[in-house]
Amino acid sequence: MVPDQDARAHGAVAMVRFGTGLYPGSHVDEVFSAVYVPVCSPKLLKGEHPLRKPEDLRHHTLLHDDTVTEEGARPSWNDWLQAVGVKDIDASRGPHFSDAALAVDAAIEGMGVTLAIEPLLVAEIRAGRLVVPFDISASTGYAYYLVTPEGAAENRALASFREWLLEEAAAERG
Repeated sequence: MVPDQDARAHGAVAMVRFGTGLYPGSHVDEVFSAVYVPVCSPKLLKGEHPLRKPEDLRHHTLLHDDTVTEEGARPSWNDWLQAVGVKDIDASRGPHFSDAALAVDAAIEGMGVTLAIEPLLVAEIRAGRLVVPFDISASTGYAYYLVTPEGAAENRALASFREWLLEEAAAERG
């Protein structure tokens, strides 16, 4: 079943989907890309081993979010460490979570550092519960997309929702 038919079968007119953006038979707008950054509690920026540069991760617990299992959909700690040129950290150490919210909660509590999609954590960052210790991100070929049936463009309510959602996403990107 193509996404347009799947959406109609479930009574959906619009969906926000995480993927590659290839949804035949649908109108697709990128809401925001999946760019992963390290996040942690501000507590980890202080103390015996303050987190100031990627090499400092050797003194901190790496929290792994195993929610997205599709290869290439999200970077692993190994991918991120290689991308920033850090070679002497065991990227496999640390607890694994099957729910992204649990990995983020552990980071908020100061249990370690996780990789997460920054736009999804804007509220936590603005509230000071999370920080991005170094502005080094890892991109993927994935993003969040607004997916609507091709013929739904004439629907005024849907057009208003689409316009609002894309304006909000653009405002968050700055």
